[in-house]
Amino acid sequence: MTKDAAFTILPSYNNISTTRVPPDQIKTDICQKILYENVNGSHIRILDVILLIPNILFLMFLMYRLGVAHVQLSKIRCPIVKTVYFMVFFVCIIGTARCFVSMLLTSILKLHHKDSLPTKILWIILRCFLLAVEVSVIIFAVWAGNMQDGRKGVRRVLGLSLFCAVAYSSTQATLEFVKCPGINRRIFGSEKYDFYGHGGLLFLSSTSLFLALVYLIILILPCTKLREWFVLPGRKSFYLYCAVMCVVNLMQGSASLLMYESFVQSLCVLDFTLIMYYAVFGPIVYFAFLKDFFRSAYTHVLTVDNDYASYSYSYLPTEDVGDGYVSSEFD
Repeated sequence: MTKDAAFTILPSYNNISTTRVPPDQIKTDICQKILYENVNGSHIRILDVILLIPNILFLMFLMYRLGVAHVQLSKIRCPIVKTVYFMVFFVCIIGTARCFVSMLLTSILKLHHKDSLPTKILWIILRCFLLAVEVSVIIFAVWAGNMQDGRKGVRRVLGLSLFCAVAYSSTQATLEFVKCPGINRRIFGSEKYDFYGHGGLLFLSSTSLFLALVYLIILILPCTKLREWFVLPGRKSFYLYCAVMCVVNLMQGSASLLMYESFVQSLCVLDFTLIMYYAVFGPIVYFAFLKDFFRSAYTHVLTVDNDYASYSYSYLPTEDVGDGYVSSEFD
């Protein structure tokens, strides 16, 4: 990128100006460059490479373990575990495909502004699937001990999760294509950059802080009297997962709000949280909920009979929950 194309980060997504920043007043840092610069003069963005590496490594890991996963999943009668595994696999494929398609488009079209529409659509599709998985995992983990109708319950959860994800993504897409928060000529001068803006900083901040609140509530559930009325998750890995997601969403929401108020230093925090979410969400879900299950060498823990007490290798409750806990629809 030439000196004339460099810019200072002045995050004002609402007030767009055509004023060009003088080159001698331009200051850039690594947190800005990640968003727009290419790798060694190519037309492949640094951000796509950063997101691709962990996604493709995790996909290779899943492919390597595919044989073991198939054998163990065929022995268990719990549809929740199978559903979570396939969702993680699918999200990893979508994330990897988004990176490859984005790099292909930027290589073919050469100019950044020409690939803005297809890359935004890819981002929104990926965010939709990630949110659907995120909501499904929360409901499965919190409500699995009280779910009485097996596969029908799983279908209801997936339907609800997909509805929430589509509603979120529709709102985000409307803001993205109408408000165009990724365009800011105070930042880019006369250069035609139109990045994926996550629906705008206020939208990103409000939704992230809401999710952080949801995870915080889940973390304090075992400390309330609700534990006497409902079967809550007993696995520590689930609460560790919630703590990580709570911190990531809190940092992302706070950084977005600070960016909206023109605190430039928060861009590094925002970059970090976005990379964490889009690059390692799948591995976090896998190692929090499925790792122990696939490491098990004992077939008896893979069979769900009259209760989940014998199934100690999942995020489902590990205490005795009584007879008739699982209905016949878990066949």
